[in-house]
Amino acid sequence: MMWTAGCLLLVAVLAAPGTRAFDPERAKEVVDDFRIHSQNLHADFLDHEIDKLEHEYETLSPRATKEEIARTKARINKLEGSGCGKKEFSCGGDWPECVSHLLFCDGIKDCHNGHDEDPDFCDGSVVHVGSTFRGVVDWKSCVEHTDHNSIITITATRRSPYFKNRTFLRATVTREYNDKTTTTYTAHGYFVYAARKLVVIADKDAPNQIATVCSFDFGNNDEADCEVVVTSSRSPCGVVRMNRV
Repeated sequence: MMWTAGCLLLVAVLAAPGTRAFDPERAKEVVDDFRIHSQNLHADFLDHEIDKLEHEYETLSPRATKEEIARTKARINKLEGSGCGKKEFSCGGDWPECVSHLLFCDGIKDCHNGHDEDPDFCDGSVVHVGSTFRGVVDWKSCVEHTDHNSIITITATRRSPYFKNRTFLRATVTREYNDKTTTTYTAHGYFVYAARKLVVIADKDAPNQIATVCSFDFGNNDEADCEVVVTSSRSPCGVVRMNRV
């Protein structure tokens, strides 16, 4: 269509009054001017369409944050599995590699990509003194309890310079019941960096000898899926989603 219009324009110009003979140079000039004009119009149209598409894309949904991306990756990795053996953990990335849990966060890069010494991975903020996590325990068995709030607060930590792959800790556990009564007891435990697992074990004088085992599998240090178990047998008693408060 555009070429036809150009040809008609050329004929009109060449057939204009006063035109004595066909002028190739004049014809070439007219066609070139037309082509440039049509290309500019086409480029303007494409720019307009691209701007419109970009606007529509921006209004579809907000851009994913760094935290949302990390959370999604962590959940996918959990579903897919690492392919590593017992007491080994994946270095992540596209190059499959497994490293012993004893080598994580020990100050020496053992993964080809250095994942085992990633500062965000090894910062220990999960168990900083004062860290508090809260959630509602859904009891299944072991002890007669209705669902209630469970609060874990880290009160002291110790990390050996010779055994850096975990941090040992002291904590208090508070249980808030529906009748507004509370029970508080002391506990001890540890945090394993490679597994991103927090284990809090009730001290011997606690009302019940149970432990809370939390896995931080959401790509951050603020959320964990936890299981309440009998300390001696590891029999499951209940589950709880813990969040930092």
